[in-house]
Amino acid sequence: MEFVATTVFGLAFAAALFFFRPEKRLAIYSASIPFSAAATVNLPAFGGTSIVIPAFVGMFFIAAFILHKNALPAALKTMRPYEPGFFLAIFALTALGVTFLSPRLFQGMIEVYSLARIDGASGKLAPLGPSTSNVTQTFFLIQALLVYMVVSASIPWFRRRGAVMTALTVLTGVHLIFMGLDAIDNMIGGNALLSWMRTANYRIIDDSSVGGIPRLIGGFAEASGFAYFTLGLFGFWFVYWAAGGAQRAAPYIFTALGAGLIMATSSSGYAALGIFMLGFSAIQLVKLLRRRSNRRGSAALILGFVIAPFLAGIFALLLSTSPAFFNFVDLVALSKLESSSGVERSTWNEAALGAVWQTGMLGLGVGSVRTSSIMVGIVASTGLIGTVMYAAFLGTLFTRYNPVSDRESNAVIAGCKAGCIALFLLAAMTHSSVNMGAPFYIFAGVIAALTARSRVAAHVPGLVPAR
Repeated sequence: MEFVATTVFGLAFAAALFFFRPEKRLAIYSASIPFSAAATVNLPAFGGTSIVIPAFVGMFFIAAFILHKNALPAALKTMRPYEPGFFLAIFALTALGVTFLSPRLFQGMIEVYSLARIDGASGKLAPLGPSTSNVTQTFFLIQALLVYMVVSASIPWFRRRGAVMTALTVLTGVHLIFMGLDAIDNMIGGNALLSWMRTANYRIIDDSSVGGIPRLIGGFAEASGFAYFTLGLFGFWFVYWAAGGAQRAAPYIFTALGAGLIMATSSSGYAALGIFMLGFSAIQLVKLLRRRSNRRGSAALILGFVIAPFLAGIFALLLSTSPAFFNFVDLVALSKLESSSGVERSTWNEAALGAVWQTGMLGLGVGSVRTSSIMVGIVASTGLIGTVMYAAFLGTLFTRYNPVSDRESNAVIAGCKAGCIALFLLAAMTHSSVNMGAPFYIFAGVIAALTARSRVAAHVPGLVPAR
């Protein structure tokens, strides 16, 4: 076990979960999530695996909930038949079973691309078999699902004390701080302001640029991870504001997040953002025509119709008059699919789909195969049963509505749904594993809790703190 400079941060976050009141715990855990390139400890004896701060703190976040009296019954109620948690639990059990069985049953019979992220071991074609990535990726997946369960079970005190918005504001604030420090590093050259926290044994790509523009990565190992996280938060804050949310800083927050997403120069991030905004515009147009749109939603739609032609004109002008701008657009968009990276990602997906077919749609196991799409990853890793269960989870989650209609709760629910959708859009283009990450399951847990027909933990002794 190797301790590093950021070990103290992981220990401090974990300790704080037990020293602060329960309604503060989601904010404490959320504050740790942007430390995604920071290790609490490194494990040289376990293939150089890093226990990053979000994963370490997540274990204590779950443990702090379990220590409450009657926590288990409350958690089990979130997995009642036909609830989102019910299908998610079956998905998790399926993933565990397939991960234990397939790498042993089909060992050496099928070749797959490795999911290893350590230097020199990334994306290699190798025979299927048990590996450390099966353990680490399954751990991350199960932890994320448990985070969903904890959030959805304990949300009543979060709702009453406004701790959901506090947690999401803290999460975004820490991320924006790291984003700003990274931007300063890019301007002055080097990584002096953030080198102290990039202690994980991952390949940290902190010196890449596109068309001469340095890429932002914030507290993440690479620009794609930064773009994924940023887009999810942008989706939440933008739709929360459009739905009438009370947080006055929301416009400034999603503007800053949008600027950060642009500076990440991620082609998939741009594509996902474009699809997200088109979807938002279509929904708002329908609401406007049916006279169900609120003032902010209508204003955003009208402003979009006014600004879009102007921006398109500027884009066309720069494209035709500026060689540097044309080269930049060509690098991030026009020639992306034909690049070595685009070809490699397509190869991963083709190989994964071919391999899972050889298993009779049983699946290859979590952590067994690298893909470039969450949809391909779920099919390849968990097979037909896992895919159906995850689709049922998403379907039941996104079709829920708030039984107690109030403006702020509706705005939070709409924002969380938008955050999940934005994350899924980008994951469908880039994700190399089946884990959607903690922010996705925090959003999902909030949706499930605030749309529950009966407040799951509202009357469970020991779970709800005194006012």
